Amino acid sequence: MVNQESLSPEQEMVEDLFAIVHTFSWRLDGMRKYNKQVKEDYPGSKEPKEILA
Repeated sequence: MVNQESLSPEQEMVEDLFAIVHTFSWRLDGMRKYNKQVKEDYPGSKEPKEILA
């Protein structure tokens, strides 16, 4: 643990779940940015997967 605090199992689980949700929300935000960039670079394309396939 970073802070060397003694947490209950419930508190530890809540912190772990929060970290997981936070990580995936940043990943989704990054995917949105990528999709927006692909649409700007290839305006005729409907789906980015068409370009990558």
